[in-house]
Amino acid sequence: MDVVDRFEREKERKLAAHRRALLRKESEISEWGRRIRELEARLSDEAERLQSSSLQFSDLLKVR
Repeated sequence: MDVVDRFEREKERKLAAHRRALLRKESEISEWGRRIRELEARLSDEAERLQSSSLQFSDLLKVR
C-alpha cells in the first residue's frame, strides 16, 4: 500500500508541476499578445501622424 501511495503522490506532484508550467506559458503568451496589441496601436498612431505630416508637407509645397 505504501508503494501505491508514494506512486500516487509522485504522479500528483508531476501533474501539478506540469500544470504550473502550462500556466506560466499561457501567462507568457497572454503578455506577448498584450505587448503586440500595444505595439500595433502605437504603429497605427505613427501611421496617422505620418499621413498627416505628409499632407501638411504636400500643402506647403503647393503654397510655394
